[in-house]
Amino acid sequence: MANSLAAQLLGAWRLTGYIAEGADGAVIHPLGPDAGGYIMYTPDGHVSACCMRQHRANLDSADAMGGTQVELATIAAGYLSYAGTFDVDEANGVVIHHLRVALLPNGIGHDFKRKIVLDGNKLELRALAPTLVGGQMRLVRVFWERASR
Repeated sequence: MANSLAAQLLGAWRLTGYIAEGADGAVIHPLGPDAGGYIMYTPDGHVSACCMRQHRANLDSADAMGGTQVELATIAAGYLSYAGTFDVDEANGVVIHHLRVALLPNGIGHDFKRKIVLDGNKLELRALAPTLVGGQMRLVRVFWERASR
């Protein structure tokens, strides 16, 4: 397993880019061009990912359960997160994230399949098929680099 794709994924990765490309070639940055985040793969088969738009406004309330509906909707629109388990299809170079919790409830219980492209300390996870992003079917590509402290 030492050289397997699964073994190479283990650990923490820092987000360096998140794009969605339309059939016309137009690229958008769903969380902005400087989105931040992490994805972590554990040896026991768990995955956790979070990505966010930078410079989101603070809530007016200091209450951890506070914020107006508009504030909460705005900050949630700039954040994605999910966690669950993962498997790797070594033959096809695909990681499958089995979502157990997610900010967007529609993803819970579903699998995200991503093509793995590894180049040293850089990782690209590429959706296998277009998905609806910003009102258009787009191919999502997420770029990571191995995280250091």
